[in-house]
Amino acid sequence: MNDVYKLLEQIQERPLSILLEKSLQFLFQYLRGYLRGVYKYNPEAVEFFNEFQKYVQNHYRVTYSPASWDFMISERSKDQDEAFKTFFKLINDYIVETTGKNLEENANLE
Repeated sequence: MNDVYKLLEQIQERPLSILLEKSLQFLFQYLRGYLRGVYKYNPEAVEFFNEFQKYVQNHYRVTYSPASWDFMISERSKDQDEAFKTFFKLINDYIVETTGKNLEENANLE
């Protein structure tokens, strides 16, 4: 999981070094591609984002939705910048809740 935390931290700190635009839509598409590439040797990463989906649904009090976490966040944000910031707040809150450490602390674990 450390590689996922490191990737997320890199994107948060320098999004344009990895993404075409600083937007939740580009981030979501990038992560989908990343997860397709790693699912065989890092199934924990796929499970992490599946559980994050549930976390976002609970956060917004959505009992069932076929919508992905990026859509739920974006539709409740005034623009892509706010959606991007909200994603990192929610992912950090989720990481703290599940590990007891924030994103930065987890990214720097060896």
